[in-house]
Amino acid sequence: MENVDSLDGRKPSSGSTNDVRESRFLMADRNAPGWVIALGGLFTLATTTCIITLILLSIFIHRTVLSAGETRMSFVLLGFTLALACAIAFLEFAHIKALTGFRKLREIQAKKVNAIICILLALIILFIHPLIGLVAPATAGIGTLFLWRLSKAKTREAHWAFEPFEAASLLAGRDASSISDATVPPRTHPFSDAIRKTCFWLAIGGGVTMGTFLVSEQVLMPGTVIALTLSCAFCVDGILRFAELRLFERKTIVKGNDDAPDGFGDDLDPSSGLIVNRVSVTSSFGKKLVSGVSLHAKPGEIVGVIGESGAGKSLLLKALADPSSLAQCDVSGNVVCNGENLWKRSNQARRLPVVLVPDAPIIVPASGENNLDCFQGKDLLAKGRYYLEQLVFAKDLVHDICHCPDARFLPSMQRKALALARAFAIAPQLYLFDRPEDALQTAQISAFCNRLDDEARLGRSVILVSDNRTILEKCDRLIVLQGGAVTDFGLASEVRARLETGWHRFVGQRSLHAEQQLEEWVRSHFRRNGDDENRKKVCRAATELLAFSCGDASAEENEQVEFLFKNFRGYCVLRLQDSSSSTSSGQIKAAQDMLDDPNLNNGRNPLANAMAESEEVTFETQTRGRSINCKIKTYDPRKQ
Repeated sequence: MENVDSLDGRKPSSGSTNDVRESRFLMADRNAPGWVIALGGLFTLATTTCIITLILLSIFIHRTVLSAGETRMSFVLLGFTLALACAIAFLEFAHIKALTGFRKLREIQAKKVNAIICILLALIILFIHPLIGLVAPATAGIGTLFLWRLSKAKTREAHWAFEPFEAASLLAGRDASSISDATVPPRTHPFSDAIRKTCFWLAIGGGVTMGTFLVSEQVLMPGTVIALTLSCAFCVDGILRFAELRLFERKTIVKGNDDAPDGFGDDLDPSSGLIVNRVSVTSSFGKKLVSGVSLHAKPGEIVGVIGESGAGKSLLLKALADPSSLAQCDVSGNVVCNGENLWKRSNQARRLPVVLVPDAPIIVPASGENNLDCFQGKDLLAKGRYYLEQLVFAKDLVHDICHCPDARFLPSMQRKALALARAFAIAPQLYLFDRPEDALQTAQISAFCNRLDDEARLGRSVILVSDNRTILEKCDRLIVLQGGAVTDFGLASEVRARLETGWHRFVGQRSLHAEQQLEEWVRSHFRRNGDDENRKKVCRAATELLAFSCGDASAEENEQVEFLFKNFRGYCVLRLQDSSSSTSSGQIKAAQDMLDDPNLNNGRNPLANAMAESEEVTFETQTRGRSINCKIKTYDPRKQ
């Protein structure tokens, strides 16, 4: 088969696992370009100046028409007012056209600049007279206080109001247009608009009241009341809109640093592939979705992540590639690939370090070619077409995919093949694949596996989530996730051998902090109806064995403990393995004496409690420590 590097007429340099593909593709994280910020600020400044001029025009109308009696000037001032209104409309239109494609940034920047102008205008009004000048700051302060309190409220408005018949139509797939209403939470609190409107009219009322009072005291001219009142209301509205933007902004808190990971991997070279150190994801309501995951993938190594549904596999991949996308979650830890911090974002052009291919391919509303070459042009497109042909086996189909006007309407298999081909064309240092087998046929899965072999030979690191046996057989190592935590890891052949023979392994910290994860791991093996007593009995034995292991004075900090479990007919075996020396005969005899004494039901040590839950307990000495085997009687709830 032709080497892909010949597509551009060059060959990879000898003695290096990096080929020319890496040096030809550059990326930069999307950010706020300086010219967009500056241009948006200028447009907002010009528009706000026109609005303020329109407000101040009321003073000239009062002085010219009412005070001086120049009624004919009213038509001139009306024309000037219309001209200002047209200027405002023109500036807004030009603002939108000039910054097309930056809608969110345009709106945010407009609110920021408008808030700054409103604060300056409020200070000017305060300088005119403190009594009327305090209306805007006081009202805006009260409104901001209420908005802050609403932003901390845990209860929010329901996503949508629906009748049961409407819900049935949506869930049956007949009302896709309402899915966003049902799934996307409101950006702000339902009362935030009411507070902003109330403060707006409060500012008008306060401005009229204070202005009228100052006119009666002959401090202000009558014509200034309307202008100052409208200015106060304008200031309050602008400040509260910005406060609403900041207070209700959804942020993901990422707690990491630019340094190499500490603790895990201290003996590893930071440039030796992927190093993931204690990555955790915590939801907004405090639940640990991913808990302290650490792993190392060497260059050219394929690591598979397996586990039951809901174990946190897909979430882990998202946290590695793009933690800021996990809305309202706290993400902590360190992720370094070949010495580069993957969580550090920059607008500087550089080589793309990681590509994530989720189970639902990322396809933008553009042609197949643009989706394949990332809008880069011919070089990347040629490589992408090469890999796409490897996956779909037909040049005609490659042509159809690339020339589709909107790739979102391609069949699911073609979209998945397009996303995989794009990833291989980009050629990052690290691949993250989430269920790559979805929508692919058997022959395409085999082609994907062949490509994985080639990428591994080029020194790429691969982390993949899959249930497909063919893909998992390509893995060098496997990691088992349970409840967001790593419960087992090792060589793929060893992990598969354990699972195929019915043995399950749990590896955790030798600390009582691992007790909850251990209980969840035990419960995962008793899911049948009526298994409650089996589950409770084995959980008690497991936690007591953990407590016994933690009570060993020789246990070192950050040491790990291992449990093995297997179900048999009528009983199960639970095995503890740690690095301590053999259990002494004195410890065994003391536990047996406690077990035989009926008066010590609540005073037994952990070993005695574990023996109480077991039919038989055996103790072994191994090369790397000791082993305690508990045979625990169970029952089949289906026969009860």
